Amino acid sequence: MPHRVEYASIGGSDLVYIDEFGLIRTISAVITPNNENILRESRLLDLPFKASKVSVGFSHGFALTECNQIFSWIMQPKQDNL
Repeated sequence: MPHRVEYASIGGSDLVYIDEFGLIRTISAVITPNNENILRESRLLDLPFKASKVSVGFSHGFALTECNQIFSWIMQPKQDNL
């Protein structure tokens, strides 16, 4: 990982973490029909505020910002759970 991780949450095949700058990044693993595991590059979530906590489940992610706002997003559908 190119960033220092300050806080992380793992759910299903997704990892969501807050880096040292308060930015949220996601990493997903996908299992192909041939049972190959593919780890996707980390993606930056574009939120207007720095995050202090994150949580991820099977289909949704949540972030609590430093100014106590809550953001939610839907995790990308994956081949292995459609």
